[in-house]
Amino acid sequence: MNRIELSDIIVVDPFAEQYRRLLHGLKPKTATIALNSMQDGIVQITDILQWHQSIQHIHIVSHASPGELKLGSIQLNLQTLPYYTELLSTWFPRRLQGSASISVYACRLATGNAREEFLTKLHQLTGANVHMSSRPDGNHRWKVDMSVPSTTAPYRSPFSVLPFRGD
Repeated sequence: MNRIELSDIIVVDPFAEQYRRLLHGLKPKTATIALNSMQDGIVQITDILQWHQSIQHIHIVSHASPGELKLGSIQLNLQTLPYYTELLSTWFPRRLQGSASISVYACRLATGNAREEFLTKLHQLTGANVHMSSRPDGNHRWKVDMSVPSTTAPYRSPFSVLPFRGD
């Protein structure tokens, strides 16, 4: 079986509101995967990345609260990140570290006092540039307002046009 060469993947938690609207107008070589809500989301993403090693950019659409991201059956936060150290460290091959990115579109994740520590730890564990939005996902266009490291490469959108503009 031939593998499809993908550069971007959008990972969607099925409970993220209106996520289907976000998925219109994807650029070529971008795939969309819906997480199984009954399984660990980090394990699911790791399995996908093991199969598609050409992926350089992960875009996650999910529910969140300050410093905590819902991924399938788990909540990823400062307390659970250490449990996933081994899996997260395999997400990008060494050759991609520094140029790879993780962009998260989730209500309230990048708000609150724990946001910088959460982003920094995710960056340290994956070697990827991490971009996050704190914009509510029904009221504004997505705008990345925090990146780690702060000198990171510019945010790379998987969309031909920015399709999500809450009503």
